[in-house]
Amino acid sequence: MKQQGLPFFLSAIFALSVLAPAAAQSKTNQGLLDFGIKGGLALPSFFWTGDTDWNPATNFAIQGEAYIYSCLNLSPTFGIEMEAGYRGKGCSVDASDGYAHWYMDYLEVPLWAKWSTPVGEHLRFYGGLGGYAACFLGGRYDFSTDDPGLDGSGRLTSGTADDPTVVRPFDCGALFVVGGESNRICLEFRFSVSVIPSLEFTPPPSFGGERGALNGGIDLLVGYRF
Repeated sequence: MKQQGLPFFLSAIFALSVLAPAAAQSKTNQGLLDFGIKGGLALPSFFWTGDTDWNPATNFAIQGEAYIYSCLNLSPTFGIEMEAGYRGKGCSVDASDGYAHWYMDYLEVPLWAKWSTPVGEHLRFYGGLGGYAACFLGGRYDFSTDDPGLDGSGRLTSGTADDPTVVRPFDCGALFVVGGESNRICLEFRFSVSVIPSLEFTPPPSFGGERGALNGGIDLLVGYRF
């Protein structure tokens, strides 16, 4: 994971370790509310809109994520789960004439419906769908091309300017989850995609026309339910 995002990730881990046990102590109806923590590996990427004739080879960035969560169990097989925490996003683009890397930090709040089914005495599989809202915290970029208009490195800023180094301050999108839980430990696989571009810009003429970038990617999370 990039060095710049490490303080956010470690801060989120610390916050989860402090807040989650306290939240678990607030249960008033055993079995109705579950509380826990989750963390793991984020492999974010961009889904491009607009001019895609430039034909880049888009790769995943390597980021981290961590959440505290609560789940309202409305029945033995259905619940509503809400989470809050840190998630790293971004993208790595490699082309024949250079590369462009974005690393972005977000405070994210996912909310999703959860359907589960028991398999044996201690194992339960589940799936879910919902959405998320996120706030851009900061990040960095690293460009290397043969065009001085798209070269260099530095900090990403928040806003809506037509510039590849300016990130929209808010993000929201759809979320899909599959996972399994055994003895309070869960393993989840996720896919998410935003519904509004995080970036909108017109690159130098040699790189094509106007385009936007939707945040997306996959995640592998490990969690513990208190």
